[in-house]
Amino acid sequence: MWKQVLATAASASVLVAGIAAPGAGAAGPGDAASRAAADMVAGGADERTGVAAPVRSIQTATVMIEQREVALEQAAAARRAAEEAAAAAARAAAEEAARVAAAQAAAQAAAAQAAAEQAAAEQVAAAQAAAQAAQRTAKVATPPRLAPPPRPPAPPKPPPGPTIAWSTTVVDTGGQEAVNRCLGGLTHWFEDVDGKPYYPIHRACGGMPVLALRLGDHVRIDGIVWVVTDRRDVPKGSRYDAAAGLDGQILVQTCLRDDATMRIVALTAA
Repeated sequence: MWKQVLATAASASVLVAGIAAPGAGAAGPGDAASRAAADMVAGGADERTGVAAPVRSIQTATVMIEQREVALEQAAAARRAAEEAAAAAARAAAEEAARVAAAQAAAQAAAAQAAAEQAAAEQVAAAQAAAQAAQRTAKVATPPRLAPPPRPPAPPKPPPGPTIAWSTTVVDTGGQEAVNRCLGGLTHWFEDVDGKPYYPIHRACGGMPVLALRLGDHVRIDGIVWVVTDRRDVPKGSRYDAAAGLDGQILVQTCLRDDATMRIVALTAA
């Protein structure tokens, strides 16, 4: 704005100088005044008259204003530079503070880990020491164990029993009706034959093995072992005296396959 004011003032001064300038070829009493005015505008008038002072003042003010604007711009640039420097310093300080904090945190974490490892090592050492102490105490307090006396030799195993050619049981008692019930075992005949217990059995009711018995074979009847000591084949329907003289304590009888002959086997307790 000051530049616009000064430019307007300078234009007015030039206009005054043009008005006061003499016309071409003109002469007269006003020529001296016109030249004086032109000289004042051109700066050639006597300084004592003071006519050229306003022009110089305007020029000086213009220079001062320009210098002041330059100074203001320099001051603004310096202020911006200072603000940028302060911001950069603040950022650097923040980064440094963050770095220091991170380093401190890492150091604290490392110290905590080292302390935990040290504590764990101390616990392990204490446990080992306690175990060793317990072992020493046990060795001192526990008397040595004596070796157990040798076991007596096992008794010799009994010789294996005889091979059983046939096992059966007494399942009934009575006469021919009891035998015919065919219960799968011997029937104790209601009376002895030749003074010996008599045990008949049908061949088809479990008496087939009687036909295969040989002298010396072993038979188990109700858990008691007997040995075959005699045998005899007699016609079916013979009287009791047909079994007389057989060598044995009990008699077992069944029919042969022809159903016309009976076999009587004498057994003696083994």
